[in-house]
Amino acid sequence: MKLKTLLFFAILLTTSTAWAGKLHCPKASTDDEENRKIARRYFQMGKQYAEKGDHRKSAESYECVLKLVPYSLNARVLFAKALDSLGQYTRAREQYELIISDMTDDAESLKPEARTRLAAIKGLTDKPLPKDEEDETDEAASAELKKQQDRVRQLELEREKEKKELERRLKDLEKMGTGNLDAQRKALLDEFKRKEAEKMKEMEERIRRLQELERLAAERLRNAGPPKPVYKEVPTPLRKIGIGLMAGGLLVGVATAGAGIYSYMEQVKFGEVTTDDKKKWARDEAVVWSTSKSKSLYDSINTINGVTIALGVVTGIVLGSGVALYFIGGSDRVLVSGSVTPEPPKKTGWQLLPSVGPEAAGFVLQTTW
Repeated sequence: MKLKTLLFFAILLTTSTAWAGKLHCPKASTDDEENRKIARRYFQMGKQYAEKGDHRKSAESYECVLKLVPYSLNARVLFAKALDSLGQYTRAREQYELIISDMTDDAESLKPEARTRLAAIKGLTDKPLPKDEEDETDEAASAELKKQQDRVRQLELEREKEKKELERRLKDLEKMGTGNLDAQRKALLDEFKRKEAEKMKEMEERIRRLQELERLAAERLRNAGPPKPVYKEVPTPLRKIGIGLMAGGLLVGVATAGAGIYSYMEQVKFGEVTTDDKKKWARDEAVVWSTSKSKSLYDSINTINGVTIALGVVTGIVLGSGVALYFIGGSDRVLVSGSVTPEPPKKTGWQLLPSVGPEAAGFVLQTTW
């Protein structure tokens, strides 16, 4: 029974996955009270990490709090400061801006400090994150786990090999039929049992170590922080319209260039026809302008030139509008993986406002993006 139990654990542990990475922050449930209860533990964890100077773990803890309780202003302030201390200025600016845009009464006293710090880190580039000591621990644990798993497999193969060797030697002993068969058989069995006991003892120790590693992995998974957020930039609908207009403007520009080239070719032909008409005049032949080929080409050239100018104007308007919408439209940051606090949606729009003064009156175009 003991052997079967050991084999069961050996199979279970040796087929387990490698040492896992960090556990994501628990997902927010529909029970707000339960979310706050879990968030309080992460909040205290963040303060403890901050006191130890581990701003990376502190930031991860506060980020988890905000995932569970997005309206926690205290967590947002401490999260911004932790990111600021890490040199993660891009994300720190986002949090300071959210504090400044907060319309609650509690946020009013925090806004001056947030504005001051936001101005101080404006334009600063992000610093590399400090190396996480747990990453090295994960690698060492993975290597140790693999070592134990490989040895358990090796012990099992050795046991099977020795068992087959015992059966072979017992058969050879029966065939030889010499000497005290019972004594020789007993000696072989005693040797096999001794080796088997040694291997079983080692296997028990290896499996115990595997169980300990699995327990430590599970514990670290429960206590680990959230993953880093990964974003991608997605053009807004207004920017997409701008891109479409620029593409259309380029096509109209190609048509304008084609019309200009055709106009030039017609002008060359007009010069040749005019020369023929002059030769006719030199020979005293009658040439009537209203019915001459020169007039037909002249009218055609004027029409083409008008079309070219019109196309050029359209090209300028379309391209200019496309470029303006492209820069006004901007892009939205979309979360690809990880967990962050909800970002306020970016709004793009325009307003035409009346303007009246002592000297003039009119309208003012106001855009937001």
